[in-house]
Parts: sequence; C-alpha cells; structure tokens
Amino acid sequence: MALHILDNVKISDYPSGMRFFFEKGKSYVRSNNPDPAGYGGDVGAYLNNPDKIDNAASRFETAYNRAAKAEEYDRNYNVIKAVEMWKLIFGDYFPSHG
Repeated sequence: MALHILDNVKISDYPSGMRFFFEKGKSYVRSNNPDPAGYGGDVGAYLNNPDKIDNAASRFETAYNRAAKAEEYDRNYNVIKAVEMWKLIFGDYFPSHG
C-alpha cells in the first residue's frame, strides 16, 4: 500500500510524509490493493466485510488526526507534545523525547 500511495511523491520531511500516507490510506483501504510483487491478487482481501473495512479506515483516520496534531505541536515548538502524538501512533517503535 505504501508503495502505491507514495509513488512519485516527494517527501520533504518525515512528519508530513507520514501525515500524507495516513491521509491517503483512509480511502486506499476501501479499494483493491494489488500485490506489488505481482504474485497474487488483492493483498487487502482479508478486509472482506464492511466492518473490517470501516475499522481499518477509522484507524487510518485516527493516525492521520494524530499526525496532523503532531505537526501542529512541532510548528508551535512543542516538541514534547509532538513526540507524544507520534508515540500514540507508533508506540514503542518511536523513540522517547530526551
């Protein structure tokens, strides 16, 4: 999915790139997602009913809102709050501030 969303997209910085990915992903999970290697069909076939699709889209929406908020905090020089938002998205995979 990321390959398709970010194809021919210039990413100027990590925060805006992640926000862009989550923004586009909201609608992308609602469509067929062909196997980028070309070996199989829809790699999102496991999202096989409206509830699963809505849940995935909702998770992208939440991540998008948090990423946008993190960017806003960063613009206002509130790095600690920005990091808190990123940690809500990525959990322990995102480093702590300080």
